[in-house]
Amino acid sequence: MNIAVLVGKEAAGGRAAQQAARLAMALRGHRVHSVTGWGGEEIGGTVHKAPAAEAGYVASLHAAVDVLYEQDPALYLLLGGDGLASYVASRLVQTGAARPRILGIAGGTANVGPIIALTMDELESLPLDKISFVCCDALEARNGARFLALGFNDLVLGNTLLSTINGQALTIDALRLAREGVKAPAAPLGGISKDLRVIKNGMEVTGGLASPAQAVLSTLQQDDTYGRAVMGALCMAAGDRHTAALTLLDAPVVSFESRPEGKTAFMTASQLLFRSGDELSLRGLFPEVCLAADGNPFPLENGSLSVRLVEDAVMVYERR
Repeated sequence: MNIAVLVGKEAAGGRAAQQAARLAMALRGHRVHSVTGWGGEEIGGTVHKAPAAEAGYVASLHAAVDVLYEQDPALYLLLGGDGLASYVASRLVQTGAARPRILGIAGGTANVGPIIALTMDELESLPLDKISFVCCDALEARNGARFLALGFNDLVLGNTLLSTINGQALTIDALRLAREGVKAPAAPLGGISKDLRVIKNGMEVTGGLASPAQAVLSTLQQDDTYGRAVMGALCMAAGDRHTAALTLLDAPVVSFESRPEGKTAFMTASQLLFRSGDELSLRGLFPEVCLAADGNPFPLENGSLSVRLVEDAVMVYERR
């Protein structure tokens, strides 16, 4: 099989890089393409050098993805976390790849979402040319007319995200990481808006939390919501392949900090479903609020975010 490989060497404090040698062994017998600086030194195969890109992690990664896309691989194999997987998948879709097959191997901090599907132990026991793939929806995030990202696990609005510093999983400042490349511990805001406005297909939806601590948007394609009334509005999405949800929370859930809400105190949530073809907009966000798309930070201008569901954006490993 013709396989493109990318390794996020810094994921989870370097844990992914430590597994690269095992990945190289697992890929013996396949036609492997890799890129210098992104696992090429450890993985081998045909090692490509990406053209010089703008300074920064994302620009360098995009250049590497572009080089691998030109090799017309049957599979993109990623070793890292959900952030790396999201950046790669978003770039491929932007480049014009039609439902690329992407298989993520857990090597990051959280390792969540539909793309990160296997551990290294599981990969070593599977014949890559025999595994099955299924289509996976994504959420497209825009800030005005500016494309930001595709989210395959979730889009989170807040001031923090989850990361690893010196081997320790921590909640960090999202804006500082986005603007300065600095991982600095931080606590979640008490609120992301004083008066949040939610617009669906041009009509304002009222009745939700006006001052939520976090907002989370996610597709429901990978979730079994049938008969699960405890999930509230989410159970009404059962049987609809292309549905997503917005949840407004009065306390942050995407955080490593321990809080009483949901354990010894009630947590309040407002839920809203939306489907393919719907346009959702959130307005009135505080200036320090940032978008975390699968853990990747994106600053927002004018305190607004627009979201729509993209059907069958990529193909991912079919979990059994």
